[in-house]
Amino acid sequence: MEEYENKDGSLDIMENINIQENTNNHLIIKAINRDTVHKICSGQVVLSLAIAMKELVENSIDAGATRIDILLKEYGSELLEVSDNGSGVLKQNFEALTLKHYTSKIREFSDLECIGTLGFRGEALSSLCALSNLVIITKHSTSDLATRITYDRNGKITNQIAVAREQGTTIMLEKLFSTLPVRRKEFTKNLKREFNKMCQLLYAYCLVSKGIKFSCSNLTNKGSKNIVVATDGHKTVRENVINIFGAKQISTLIDVEAVVPKEPICNEYGVKLVSGEELPFSLEFLISSVVHGSGRSTTDRQFYFVNSRPCELSRLIKLVNEVYKQFNCGQYPFVFLNVTTKSLVDINVTPDKRQVYLENEKLLLAIVKASLLEAFKVFPSTFKMQNLGISKIITSGTQSDRGIKRSITEGSIKKGSILERFKKRSKTEGNNPSDNFNLTNVLKQENNFNNSFEDSDIEEEADRKLDMLIEIACKLSNENKAENIVDTEAINQNNCIKNIVEDLEISLDQPTKKNP
Repeated sequence: MEEYENKDGSLDIMENINIQENTNNHLIIKAINRDTVHKICSGQVVLSLAIAMKELVENSIDAGATRIDILLKEYGSELLEVSDNGSGVLKQNFEALTLKHYTSKIREFSDLECIGTLGFRGEALSSLCALSNLVIITKHSTSDLATRITYDRNGKITNQIAVAREQGTTIMLEKLFSTLPVRRKEFTKNLKREFNKMCQLLYAYCLVSKGIKFSCSNLTNKGSKNIVVATDGHKTVRENVINIFGAKQISTLIDVEAVVPKEPICNEYGVKLVSGEELPFSLEFLISSVVHGSGRSTTDRQFYFVNSRPCELSRLIKLVNEVYKQFNCGQYPFVFLNVTTKSLVDINVTPDKRQVYLENEKLLLAIVKASLLEAFKVFPSTFKMQNLGISKIITSGTQSDRGIKRSITEGSIKKGSILERFKKRSKTEGNNPSDNFNLTNVLKQENNFNNSFEDSDIEEEADRKLDMLIEIACKLSNENKAENIVDTEAINQNNCIKNIVEDLEISLDQPTKKNP
């Protein structure tokens, strides 16, 4: 520690760690010590809980495991444990297992062109040692007993004991990001969000990994254990989709076959194809049907892979969603797209290996667009709609096949003249004993005082006056039938008829007595 006096007389204290000042006031460039480099780089490799899980799961897959179990305590803040039944670790590799850039997967940079494993840098376990308390339990097929190994922050072995375990490896991370206080605080503050991101990335490995059983569970501090996902190690992606998202999701998906793009699409992306040339890409492609209701409200179930490696291809993701929106503008699709290619792929772009560069990316975009358009063309983009009006539309010179329904449960109204339908309705209502508003009954009740009235005379009088009333109603209907518009002139013309109807109602109420 050194003190420096400023011009105003105040003192500044500076701590010189990696730089020194000589007598000529020039800064001397010196190498950063190894421990500091290790801490700086480790924080760049493992950025989140999802990346920590990803590195451990990839190690298990590369080890040939057919069963991978993931256990978290308090959503990963206390413990992240990944167990597998892979090949295990040889005893002579215990020390090199957590050293920076020690790996058995590549030897030279050119090996990246044909890399067949998910990991290749040899820095994941070393970084996790610097960020958490790391313990490994492993048993190789050639060993009689398993070994429990404890490492320090620099990846050095501090303790080894023999334990019982079947063949495979278990890696336990306790107190993730405990050496980075600020990141640890943010991690615990947004614990549920980080846990959901981890689950989303885990789903990608569960979908693309065929023949591998996955299980993931979370144990809370209260003692409750929740199963996040569990698969049965099926051999097809469709069966994996059912295991993870259920049968309802698979019922909405369609297969998309790779199609050679035609000239307009090739010109759009500036690519040229030789006739008869084999495509450099093959697709394993599942996507939601464009029928409304088959998609989703968000893009939370979209999974993209290159050679079975989960990755983020931003231009490809944008293209798939744009094409889907042309057929279903209100939803987003479920997407599983695994691109297999033997052309050059650059996977050494970011520390988490999620960004990938392709040699023939424009050709891939053209193939995917042509394939989607071919798959979606069998679905109609428009549908004929039959709207039920609230009123009957009357046109001149024509009769509608159906009348107006006053409710959904009411039957259709049959054809026929209004006179016949009105008479039939009147007779039907007359058969109901509780119906007191029948014209014949009214006449009977008003004339019970006179026994000289016969029922037949009353019915004849009622039918005659009812026919007059119906004829007047028919005239009114015919006058308005051509235009279906009630205007002021029609109302004025009908005022005269209204007086006739009123006189008729009076006459109906006071029938004339007939002589016997």
